[in-house]
Amino acid sequence: MASFLVNLVIDGEELPLNRVNFFAMRNRDSKGRVSSNLAWTVAVSLDTTPENTFTDWMIDPNKKKDVSIKFYEGDEAEKEWQFTQAYCIGFKESFVADSGKMETRIVISGELVTNGNATLKYDWAS
Repeated sequence: MASFLVNLVIDGEELPLNRVNFFAMRNRDSKGRVSSNLAWTVAVSLDTTPENTFTDWMIDPNKKKDVSIKFYEGDEAEKEWQFTQAYCIGFKESFVADSGKMETRIVISGELVTNGNATLKYDWAS
């Protein structure tokens, strides 16, 4: 069975992730037809760090960061998602008793989202 490692790259630092969940959503009208553009977000969980990187990012409504999520199998990055000019739109910090550690969960949405196969650009103004 393959062993994967997934890292969040932010501010020039690679942080190991515990969980990664990608979401793609569209709104629907009353008849079930698509009524909005596609919206990609990603929720990631990682061990809490002593720095306030994520708290500061969440609190500041104007702060944008370029982040990527790299999936490694061995030493090679097999896949990479990039979120350019991304906002932190969700933040949660929890104590996990089973493991005896603090865990941070953030939700990210970027102006430009790329996964190697497709690119989605948002028009934030509309």
